[in-house]
Amino acid sequence: NNTFLPQPVIENNMIISRDCYNKSMPSTPDKKPSDQLPANPGRRRFLQFVGLGFLAFLAGCAPENNSANYPEAGQQQPRPQKLQSPTPRPEISDLERQAEKVNSRMLEMINSYKENPPAGFRDFKQLVLDTHAGISLTLSDTKASKFMGTLSELLKEGKRPEAMALIIAALDVENRKNKRYHFKDKNGKDVYTCNIYALDFARIYLVAFIKNMPFAPDCIGDYYDKVTGVAMSFGWKDFGKYGKDYSAGVRWVMKSGRYEALTGNNLDDWMERYGRKQGWQKATSLEGLVTLLNKGCIAIGVTKQEMVPKTDEHEGHVLVVFNPDPSKPWVIGRSQSTRDIAYENLYPYPNNLSEKVRKELSITNPVAGEFNYWVYCNKQS
Repeated sequence: NNTFLPQPVIENNMIISRDCYNKSMPSTPDKKPSDQLPANPGRRRFLQFVGLGFLAFLAGCAPENNSANYPEAGQQQPRPQKLQSPTPRPEISDLERQAEKVNSRMLEMINSYKENPPAGFRDFKQLVLDTHAGISLTLSDTKASKFMGTLSELLKEGKRPEAMALIIAALDVENRKNKRYHFKDKNGKDVYTCNIYALDFARIYLVAFIKNMPFAPDCIGDYYDKVTGVAMSFGWKDFGKYGKDYSAGVRWVMKSGRYEALTGNNLDDWMERYGRKQGWQKATSLEGLVTLLNKGCIAIGVTKQEMVPKTDEHEGHVLVVFNPDPSKPWVIGRSQSTRDIAYENLYPYPNNLSEKVRKELSITNPVAGEFNYWVYCNKQS
């Protein structure tokens, strides 16, 4: 059996479900996938080619400076959350000084882990380098176990900054030789893998953080079931019958017609339609986001569905958002594969962030910007 997650249910040689909160989202196999397929004008055509080119289907995001039209005036917007902030917001000058210290410390810890790797680090890092982008890193019996144990211990001891730095160091998104996050399509163009990296990061953190909820990591998968809406992930053993050709296993999943990769084009739509039922909540104010992140929750920032251009290309963007230091509750950090940002402060905005990108990310007023911030917490948070 897989170490961290239960095995899938198999029917007629098809993987049917490995879901979170199964009772709230019953399977309806009597209906065709298209009967319940979410409306998603940005869904990309299936690419009829193999090898690295096929990976472009699994990836899905745009350069960070991508822009789109805002909703029409008068469109109804959700009401901002009214949550109690952990502490009064510091003056911006004090907050910027705090953020600078946090940024320096995070980068120091990331480099320190790379130079002095803890138990399981080298094996897990090699797993990242060796694993096809369509296969979950958390569904591994051996190479992930010691690393996940180290990560769990850090979180158990309340060392959130160290835990976040350890994940970032192991995923090593800045390494251009890391083919999980750096590859080209059939035309030789770089493929933006923001969704692959963000989903990896979130799942790894949730596996270690929510120890009392064994299904919780599947509340954010690499795919989703188009019939039930549940998030899905597949591990090495799921594709074992293909031997070493795991890319063939991924193609088998996609050709089944039942599953679709979660990308920057459809992730917000999935969150709205299904993610809420699986524990995700949308932060509609900076105060609400700060409050949730300081409980140890993790957030995914994703281009709003209405902002995704109606084209056949991936134009959305996905990033990981978290509080990197509980002692500085108003500092928010991000990590992403686009532009290879291992760590960077998201709030307060770094000085080198353009006004255009600030407006798009709009961390201070998510309702007005181009991104939604979806947060997942332990049920007891």
